[in-house]
Amino acid sequence: MSLSESSSWAGTIQRLPPPATLGIVCLCGLVHFIQVVFSLDLQTFTMCPRLVLYTHEYYRLLTSTLFHVNIMHIGMNILSTSAIGTLLEKRMGTLRLVFSIWWAMLLTSSLYLLISWLAYIILGYDQLLYSHAVGFSGVIFHMSVLETYLHPGPTRSLFGFVSVPPTLYPWALLILLQFIMPQISFLGHLAGILTGNLQYFGVLDYTCLMSDAYLMDMENHHFLRSLVTIPTFVPTSQGSNGQYTGRSGGGIVIATPIRTVCRSVKRLLGVTYKFVADVIETIIVCIFGRGAAANANIRFWERNSQGADWVSQDDLQLGSTISDENIHSERDSNVSRIV
Repeated sequence: MSLSESSSWAGTIQRLPPPATLGIVCLCGLVHFIQVVFSLDLQTFTMCPRLVLYTHEYYRLLTSTLFHVNIMHIGMNILSTSAIGTLLEKRMGTLRLVFSIWWAMLLTSSLYLLISWLAYIILGYDQLLYSHAVGFSGVIFHMSVLETYLHPGPTRSLFGFVSVPPTLYPWALLILLQFIMPQISFLGHLAGILTGNLQYFGVLDYTCLMSDAYLMDMENHHFLRSLVTIPTFVPTSQGSNGQYTGRSGGGIVIATPIRTVCRSVKRLLGVTYKFVADVIETIIVCIFGRGAAANANIRFWERNSQGADWVSQDDLQLGSTISDENIHSERDSNVSRIV
């Protein structure tokens, strides 16, 4: 191979998307090729919450993101993935984007499943349980959320119709696409936006995503040498540029005040959960009782001498295990206990 041919080949490689983006684009294309060649039944691979929950077809959590309806469907998704994925991979690093896409595929499908189930349990709305959804667009919305937070400008154009703040762009796009194409999955796109925000605000850092140090160790391992040596590969340290805080960085700048707020919200949720649990336990005890000994630590109000007369023997006999002696001792005490 001559020097000019070698330079031309290297230039062609440099123009390709980075490996993580190129890999997921090729994977979706390969799956669609197999689907068309072997005439696979698409509904066998779609996201149908009823089939996942009641017939345990859990493979649909992944296959629903890789299969597409037709060539136009996959073509639009491939173009969007290539554009957004390339930008993110150059900022996040190749391995970071690989794990982000993997978890986005699982989490968007799982959230779709959860919302469908809650709509049926709480509202009695079962249409979502029986619906079928398919396509990579939920993951694209997940990546779009991350990409919009990197947008430097004060506004962003929505198909040339209107300009919106970058952080509102995914939401505006969600609503506009639903009006233009009502047949698309609103819930699938919404799930992608929600999981994207979870990653941006660092919620996934402590549950799903790997730390930068771990990813850099992986890059030095011999079994990834063929991937790391690709010219378009983006190392984790180069992708992060030292801009990221937190355990994993997530490829996005997460300010310290945001993490402080997240920790405060976590503590508040813990206190709220404990309070609700105590209230529920108290109600159960009031109705069913659990014995005087077990209830010795439950004190609701101080009983003064003037208000002592209204506590009747029937009130004190809510718990069947209280003896007559205990009832009299309760009447003489300064604290009223509900059993």
